Amino acid sequence: MLLDSNIIIYAAQQENEFLREFITNNSPYISALSYLEVLGYHQLTDEDKTYFEEFFNASQILPISQAVIDQAVRLKQIRRMCLGDAIIAGTAKIYDLTGNKLRPALVIAIHREETIIVGIFSKIPNENLRETWVLVSDQDAKFKETGLKKSSLIRADKIATVNEVVFQRKLGVLSLELIEKVNFILVMMTI
Repeated sequence: MLLDSNIIIYAAQQENEFLREFITNNSPYISALSYLEVLGYHQLTDEDKTYFEEFFNASQILPISQAVIDQAVRLKQIRRMCLGDAIIAGTAKIYDLTGNKLRPALVIAIHREETIIVGIFSKIPNENLRETWVLVSDQDAKFKETGLKKSSLIRADKIATVNEVVFQRKLGVLSLELIEKVNFILVMMTI
């Protein structure tokens, strides 16, 4: 898994424990560009610097090779994207880090190349569902339209911003009822 600079920065924030947990459970790869962007920030506190240095020491930093640059050029020729995103996406393609397990997500908003998503997870706990979770049941009459393989949870508490290049395809659509439930939860989380 290749992490973008924004994800690394968000993971350092106290309120994003789920990101740190996700990163810990996966073996992160980092583009040398992300290393530069994160540690090169001019207003980095000593505490943040220590956290990021430990993070990078536990990660595999991938160089920006000529092959990565060539791939970034090709990506910029076919898609409008900033240089940094092209280099990181090029790194993912060259080092074959795009073939990780595909995971479904619910797209909440799109702004330029950035997409805000909430996670969809097939592991459903036995205990009561949290207020920020919405069950997508395979018993629902419109389940087939979702494109999901089995009952899953939409977890509005697992919100993230990702670059559009990580998406493989549109999986399916949710019923209006499920969309309204998710929207209600997202609004309530902001109050």
